Amino acid sequence: FVKPRYGSGSKGIGVVKQTEDVAYFLNSGIEYVAQELLRGQHYSVDVLVHQKKFITAVPRADIRVKGSEPITVRIEKNEIIMECAKQVTERLGIKSTFNLEGFLNGSAFFINEINVRFGSGIIFSYLAGANFPAYLLGIETAMAFREGVFTTISRGFELK
Repeated sequence: FVKPRYGSGSKGIGVVKQTEDVAYFLNSGIEYVAQELLRGQHYSVDVLVHQKKFITAVPRADIRVKGSEPITVRIEKNEIIMECAKQVTERLGIKSTFNLEGFLNGSAFFINEINVRFGSGIIFSYLAGANFPAYLLGIETAMAFREGVFTTISRGFELK
């Protein structure tokens, strides 16, 4: 699996299936990052960290995406993914809120990306009851969230 080193969303990604594909990507003029092609259900996880302490993780699986923006997602309290997010926070010493992406395959969660910022789908964590900004501002102290399917219109896209 290859993706542009300085890309965003899913623009420019590809899968190397044969030897000729390697030459195509190497000669494209774009700097690529290569990684193992991961299989399983893709998840994006909003992770709340405050004062260097893991608070919670909100895993979501995309159901409907427009462009690279999630429109409909399924929020799940998946203990495997939530524990993995906690371990990433502690082992890497991450000091602020972040988003990670990965694939759940059976009972293993494989991480393919860590972004130390709010992810573009943070609105879904809010809709599920996890108000990260209010917690960080000291307005809210409970960080419970509910599972379910959530839909929103993101960045001016229309649902059809």
